[in-house]
Amino acid sequence: MKFILAGIFVLRCNFYSNFAQGATTTRQTTFKDHSAHVSTSTNSIHTSTTTPGPIAYELHRDKIIPDLSTLDKCPQRVLKVIYEEDGYGAVCYGNTLKAATAHAAPETVAWKCENPDEATFYTIIFVDLDAPSRSNPVDREWLHWIVGNIPDNRLHSGQTIAEYIGPTPMHGNGTHRFVFQLFLQEKGKIHFEDTYLTARANDPRRAKFSSKEFAKKYSLGRPHAVNYFLVTWPEEQGLEEGETPVQPPVIPMTTEEYTEIDLLNW
Repeated sequence: MKFILAGIFVLRCNFYSNFAQGATTTRQTTFKDHSAHVSTSTNSIHTSTTTPGPIAYELHRDKIIPDLSTLDKCPQRVLKVIYEEDGYGAVCYGNTLKAATAHAAPETVAWKCENPDEATFYTIIFVDLDAPSRSNPVDREWLHWIVGNIPDNRLHSGQTIAEYIGPTPMHGNGTHRFVFQLFLQEKGKIHFEDTYLTARANDPRRAKFSSKEFAKKYSLGRPHAVNYFLVTWPEEQGLEEGETPVQPPVIPMTTEEYTEIDLLNW
């Protein structure tokens, strides 16, 4: 059974890879027959510009759209996020992770650069949409991380504006949606004027952050790519009624093995 679950996760990741390369299909076909498109060349898939692709489906299903202020339509690119390189910490559009898995910044955050022959800069923003709870999100968005002026895809060379803090257990508050946004700095390097935030978890300045206002202030436009995961409180009680998030693989995967199912398929 554990190999079957891992196989399902692999197929799902490969399917997003196909979509990122332009393999967009109808909603009915996309979600009733994943495997038919995983093994098919993108050149042989009939594309559609009028129906939502798989990423759009996930973002609407979990109401990332419209709850995230920057998203009025789905980005067409994939953002790869891995917390732990053993394969248990891969973020995959609405899968459930343990809070402990995400306590430190991801080991891998990767995307495909738009202009490999020119210097390009990006900004990463990571927020919680459900603070203190999804039913009463009065502190939406709770800011967890900002790194700007990232050259190409070298995250560690970027400028940290808000230090990373992981999900903090808030028992009894149900499921929280944690969203990564990648912005392309179309005007090049930016002079960020915002106050530097340390990793103090309960800093009230992190509450009621607006990705939309931040993006507007620095002319970042819409998110270039997104990804997200769920955390359910209290974790030991399992999922809430009616929830069916896709689980991460239950067998370890090496970095090399994960590369073979790379969400970006570079």
